[in-house]
Amino acid sequence: MEFMKKFLTLMHKDSLLYIEVPYAEFGWREDSDGAKLIHEHINMFKKETFIEMGKVLGLKVLACEIQTQEFLLGSSSKVIRCVMKG
Repeated sequence: MEFMKKFLTLMHKDSLLYIEVPYAEFGWREDSDGAKLIHEHINMFKKETFIEMGKVLGLKVLACEIQTQEFLLGSSSKVIRCVMKG
């Protein structure tokens, strides 16, 4: 939060803050072969975390959604995209 507080001092009052992070639910899942896998990721993010962060920092959350990102070769992943205003 300290980083974000310092970062916000550099923003113009009418600036928009756009945050995009990978979305990953913690837990077991099955792959296409039925094998049980656990997704390893350094950080796990939840949409609610960014909404709360915006409130704590005094930002207005304009949008915060989990969306599917499609890639050229047919794969996809989920991301959290949030837009906030000071």
